Amino acid sequence: MEKTDKTLRLVDDVICGYVDQSVVTKGLDNGSITLLNGGSRTIAVGPGTPIKVNTNIGISNKSSSYVAEMEKLETLTTVSFRPDMIMDHTIYADCKDFWREIVRTFDGAVGTLPHYTTYDKKYGLDEVKLLERIHEMLESGVSFMTLHFTADIDIYEIARGIRAIPVTSRGGGLVVRDTLNKGRKENIFRSLLPEIIAAFKKHDAAISVGTTYRPPDIFSALDAAHVEETKRQIEIINGLKNSGVKVLMEGVGHIPIYKLDQYIAFVREANCPFMPLGPMITDSAIGFDHITNAIGGAIMADKGGAHIINTVTREEHTGGVPDKLSVIEGLKSARVAAHSVNVSKFVKVRLLDELTIKKRGEQISCVVAGGLFDSTVDNPRKGCDRCSFECPILLAPKSPLC
Repeated sequence: MEKTDKTLRLVDDVICGYVDQSVVTKGLDNGSITLLNGGSRTIAVGPGTPIKVNTNIGISNKSSSYVAEMEKLETLTTVSFRPDMIMDHTIYADCKDFWREIVRTFDGAVGTLPHYTTYDKKYGLDEVKLLERIHEMLESGVSFMTLHFTADIDIYEIARGIRAIPVTSRGGGLVVRDTLNKGRKENIFRSLLPEIIAAFKKHDAAISVGTTYRPPDIFSALDAAHVEETKRQIEIINGLKNSGVKVLMEGVGHIPIYKLDQYIAFVREANCPFMPLGPMITDSAIGFDHITNAIGGAIMADKGGAHIINTVTREEHTGGVPDKLSVIEGLKSARVAAHSVNVSKFVKVRLLDELTIKKRGEQISCVVAGGLFDSTVDNPRKGCDRCSFECPILLAPKSPLC
């Protein structure tokens, strides 16, 4: 769809004055920036725009509470530090329309994985049902979907031969299983590619080209399976872009810091917005994966290799469904990571930090309200209990009294 000046003026980053309209126009022209349409906000994702944050929620099984997920959604859509994007990761077919609640209540971009709730344990994936679900979601306001075009069996065979865990992608795993069980010559997304392209062009929606063989551990990063899939992702992305479809690239899960530069140079060939699933830069911080994710995301984004930071919770490798507090903790960690990069790249983003510093000076205390999360202070006063009479701000004030 042609982007008019009016359309660009509706982009959130342009409205807020973070980026000039010309930056977005140039990125759209060369394919490096993608616009994602939300309920009342359009966000720009890609180089030259502030780092965005995505949060995933969804109903995992029969014992998962629909009410609990709705409570998470209500919180995510009302807090001042709400994510820019929310994805529905529901896999429980009886609640297959949970995404509708996200579209109804969230003002930002909403994403889904249509195969999550069309996969049947006995029959796998059906072409007609999958296309119907894609059309249904697009027609009702979903702005992007993760699709696993590269869940190819030859890469699966490579991964099986060199990895302890060949596949960690849930969506990719469904496609691999379906391909194997039905003896397909190519996976279902490849076979439906023309119909998928037509649907996404019609609704001006974006395809996030998913990764099935992202590294399950830091030692698998850039192994033969990872490299081969990344090459095929780039091929798919180029084909989609040439067909006029908006794209994102989903990428690396686990990777050590010292391999990031090599990987970033590799995926930069796609020339489109990149959303890492992490990166998780260590495998041993079990129970603190929200911190690992924030560190990895900040480093990759600062290097220009990531444009969206995903919310990861502490339960990533401990099992169980994260509760509301854990999801918010993960969101805050991701938001700090994104802000830390944005504050170094965008002048207007620095206003929040400048305001915090100003408050500390006026209050003669390092303990002030506000910040990223609208924190409160029970007893705003000079100094605090931690330093007591040894508070350096009191001992050597800006304007010392004689």
